[in-house]
Amino acid sequence: MIQYYIQYHNADDMGYLPDMDNIPDTGNIDISDIRFDTAIKDDFSFFTRKQSVEKAIGNYSFLITGIGGKRKAYYLWSFIIIDEVEKERDHFVAYGTGFNFARPILLNDLPDFDHFRNFCGNFGIGFQNISNHPFCNTLVGFTNGVKPRIDTSQQKETEQTLLTTLEKLNRKMQQITPEKRVATIELTLRKDREIVTLLKKAANYKCQFPACHSEIKTKAGMNYVEVAHVLPVNKGGQSVLGNLLVLCPNHHKEFDYGDLKIIEQTIGKLSGSLNGKDFKIEVIKPKH
Repeated sequence: MIQYYIQYHNADDMGYLPDMDNIPDTGNIDISDIRFDTAIKDDFSFFTRKQSVEKAIGNYSFLITGIGGKRKAYYLWSFIIIDEVEKERDHFVAYGTGFNFARPILLNDLPDFDHFRNFCGNFGIGFQNISNHPFCNTLVGFTNGVKPRIDTSQQKETEQTLLTTLEKLNRKMQQITPEKRVATIELTLRKDREIVTLLKKAANYKCQFPACHSEIKTKAGMNYVEVAHVLPVNKGGQSVLGNLLVLCPNHHKEFDYGDLKIIEQTIGKLSGSLNGKDFKIEVIKPKH
């Protein structure tokens, strides 16, 4: 059964509005002037400390944004299906496919909103299941019946097309240094969603660790995998080819927390030992 969640974004604390973080002073924004393209896209993300987000994969989440100090105005901002979740030290990052509403929708004066806000702990709870609250139906009504899905029907790209695109993305990612924004928690903005998505596709959604046949089927019918950094982002690692591996969740966590020794690391090869087991991995790389 499909479940609905909310994720709350406190623009006053965070210092930026979703999809508008290039505007530094949120206090001077006239929300009524904001217009969004409502096309479905696959690069939504949010972070939370709630581990329950891991169980929300394949379900829907609304993004509600609050702005205005103590007398906040609350807006319905986005609607997404949660595609995957990754653990990042002391919080979780959820990635999704969805859309922004054409205009942020003011919620304050809608029937039952005050009760809904109290139900959500004045939104201090953060990520929360709202499926059983009557106001959930109000939020669903604003979607006009549009339910984002992971598109698995697109024509399969050729290997060379994927690798050529990866090469272009890799050159772009080499110029990006992960930035840190201090807010409610310290969030590392990696800006690597595009290359991560393409790497999974190039790996055919299979773990690259030798002899691993792990399968975790998602509701979209794909095998669930993650992309790991050999040198972690918080230690200066970049999201570039040669430092990225497509792994199942078990091998990802083993890379993060196990006894990892790297012998050789190039753009095309990675070898070493993991918890005493030797490995050699042919890393995905562009073909010239």
